[in-house]
Amino acid sequence: TKGTLKEMLEQVEKYFLVECLREHDNNKTSAAKTLGITREGLHKKLKQLNIA
Repeated sequence: TKGTLKEMLEQVEKYFLVECLREHDNNKTSAAKTLGITREGLHKKLKQLNIA
């Protein structure tokens, strides 16, 4: 494995978010509901992980 624990967790989180958005046809409201977070929380995570 390469990278720090923080880097590895970010990669896993990024993959999970992208897959969830794909499954919901990029519908952020629906994806956020599935993830158990608010739409605003999802937007914050996407920005933090440079996905948006």
